[in-house]
Amino acid sequence: MDKLTVISGCLFLTADIFAIASIANPDWISTGGASVGLVRQCQTIHGRERTCFPPQLPPEWITTLFFIILGIISLTVTCALLVMSHWRREAARYARWIAFTGMVLFCMAALIFPIGFYINEVGGQPYKLPNNTVVGSSYVLFVLSIFFTIVGLLFAGKVLDPLEESGSGTPALLLGPPGSQQQQDPGEQLQAVGEPGQTQRPAEGGVDVGETLRPHQSLRLRQSLGMQVKRRGYPGWD
Repeated sequence: MDKLTVISGCLFLTADIFAIASIANPDWISTGGASVGLVRQCQTIHGRERTCFPPQLPPEWITTLFFIILGIISLTVTCALLVMSHWRREAARYARWIAFTGMVLFCMAALIFPIGFYINEVGGQPYKLPNNTVVGSSYVLFVLSIFFTIVGLLFAGKVLDPLEESGSGTPALLLGPPGSQQQQDPGEQLQAVGEPGQTQRPAEGGVDVGETLRPHQSLRLRQSLGMQVKRRGYPGWD
């Protein structure tokens, strides 16, 4: 496993951990003595012990939670595929696309979440918080998970560029005169006639002689073949 793969895997793992921590922590929105989260809502009344209970989420925040969970699953699968790429190189290609899906899901969640600021516990408007309310540490962790996912994708792209180039294939090489090589265009075949070891391309309508003639073949056979090709206008025969 190369260094870039390890770095991208660590970044995806960090983003995954931050996203999980953001859901577990109820401090998405802080309103003085209360903290509103996606899975818990906590209140501290008159200095008493903090009390937490499940919140009544608006549809926008339910959608946000759903997208974040899907993004966490995507990053977890990505980390597993990057580990698998140590034995199966092509697994890194799938890991990149799954991580990209996770990034899109996180970005969608970040865009949808502020729409739910209108709930009674927050008392704001879509994309606008009241003056005495701020975003909490959980939202900061979630934004950091998006950042680490994007950086991890950049490193994963550096890993896959050489892999895609190596899989593109190269044109075949054909032997020509001694000490030289010629590239064969895709879909074309070279037919060789004439002197031993010489390769030539027949003109349209020429005779398909077959493979290159070898020195041990009889001189009479080579002369007769040369006369036939010359008679049909094959270039290179005088």
